[in-house]
Amino acid sequence: MIRRVAVLPHPPLLIPELAAGAADECAELREACLAAARRLTSASPDWVVVGAAPGAPEVPEHASGTFRGFGVDLGVSLSRVTAPETELPLPALVAGWLRERADASSVRVHLVDPASTPGQCEQFARELGEHTAVLVLGDGSSRHGPRSPGGEDERAEGFDAGIRDALAKADTGALAA
Repeated sequence: MIRRVAVLPHPPLLIPELAAGAADECAELREACLAAARRLTSASPDWVVVGAAPGAPEVPEHASGTFRGFGVDLGVSLSRVTAPETELPLPALVAGWLRERADASSVRVHLVDPASTPGQCEQFARELGEHTAVLVLGDGSSRHGPRSPGGEDERAEGFDAGIRDALAKADTGALAA
């Protein structure tokens, strides 16, 4: 039975060592994410993490990795078990970072390809099954403002607000749409 779910962003800026001069600006968001992670640990020391990555690579259980690709050689692990370092996608790295700080025992990371259809995502969720503590990592629109990575789009704010409202209400119909 799912007892607790947290839906969090996973930008590299959450990690103070990666944020450099923006670490203070991200402190409130970082603390909110850490508080949510600690609540997950209170439900279960073992989490299931769902994130998105192109190609949906498999993430080995107990894997370790580093944020070296983001400019800082900061290592993280998906469990308390020591494992050889492997290249991990961003959602797995952030999950490991959160796990360590929330004192969870382990995280099992399952990734979905962002190009998946809604039907494929629903099938993925059915196959995932029931778990006590689930962490969902994702991003909102990358189209806020002229300097945004995806270019500016006036629909971005409304899109993000719709997702936020659907999550707050657990509106599965709106989320599926």
